[in-house]
Amino acid sequence: MKKIAKHFVTLFSIVLLLSAASDYFAQSQQTTLKGKVVNAETNEPIQYATVFIAFTSKGCLTDENGEFIITNIAEGKYEVVCAAVGYEKITTNHSLKTGKEINVTYKLKPVPIQVNEINVTASVPEDWEDNLLKFTKEFLGESSLSEHCTIANPEVIDFEIRDDELIASSKQPLYIFNQALGYKVTIYIKEFVWNTNYDLGKIAYEPFFEDMHSDKSDEETEWKKNRKETYLGSFRHFLKSCADNKVYEQGFRLYEFKDDEWFKRPIVKSVLWQSEKSLDTLLARILSKDSDNSFKIESKNTIAVLFLNKGEDSNYKWYKKRVYRSDELKSFQSSYLKFLTGTLLFNTVGNITDKLMFNIQYTGYWAWKRVSDLLPDDYELPKDDE
Repeated sequence: MKKIAKHFVTLFSIVLLLSAASDYFAQSQQTTLKGKVVNAETNEPIQYATVFIAFTSKGCLTDENGEFIITNIAEGKYEVVCAAVGYEKITTNHSLKTGKEINVTYKLKPVPIQVNEINVTASVPEDWEDNLLKFTKEFLGESSLSEHCTIANPEVIDFEIRDDELIASSKQPLYIFNQALGYKVTIYIKEFVWNTNYDLGKIAYEPFFEDMHSDKSDEETEWKKNRKETYLGSFRHFLKSCADNKVYEQGFRLYEFKDDEWFKRPIVKSVLWQSEKSLDTLLARILSKDSDNSFKIESKNTIAVLFLNKGEDSNYKWYKKRVYRSDELKSFQSSYLKFLTGTLLFNTVGNITDKLMFNIQYTGYWAWKRVSDLLPDDYELPKDDE
């Protein structure tokens, strides 16, 4: 039994790098980020540079004067990405205060543009297409939504094989069209390292979301439906439930166990039929309010999270056939959290506010969800559905 459980940990563990999706949605009062993008060497304005807040749909292009403005941003910390063709991309951290307008200048360093360059080196594998299939599987994921998600420009991805690890990188952004959720997602890869032997790895990226548009009203309706279904049961939904003090009401159940208890964790008995009083006792120990708009979970142990209001994706049920688990768990979504620093900070709408890389280790259902199931942090569940 221990060998089977160990296989479960190895096969389905993944460390997702959450690069500070930020807490700028925490308050209703809004502010503005504006400024200019210039050539770092000449100070000449750069037209058509992209400026966006990572993990959101807030962004724009600079005008002929290199100027930009992003409005309706709530107070908090966030990560801004600035990029232009022929220049090095930069990422900066900002902290906005309510009602204050921030004016910044981003200076981009020019880089030579090499057209139709072909590099053939020992580090570039010959089986590029096979590596692309492996990358796509782990990057986009294998959920039902991934079947409607495509990378429009895979040719910009470079692959390297180092021991048993597949390493992917790109100097250009990936353009991903998610026909299931109705988003065009521009993604800059920060890190992709996947151990093909143990089936685990590290993924970090900076995404920007743009709404797709359709002349068909039923397609727009389907996008809204899929976005809602994707949000329900998600990690952000769980954190917002914690902030709203509605964890039990929203269908989540929790169990905390130490690392040496992993193989004997009584998940079904202690979590599936958990009473509201028992859940409140656990939350009182690990959850606290850090400030008016910030909350904190503190635990050095692993936290099992079950979502009872929705079953697993059909593709996940097939994916999990290789691993033992009790029949009771198959009708629900089960995930496991480990806060590697012992603490997680988040805001009132469930967005993570601390900027520590490698902060959270996911295992289980949430680890299985990837880019094809990604929603922007400024997505809001329709009021009638809250």
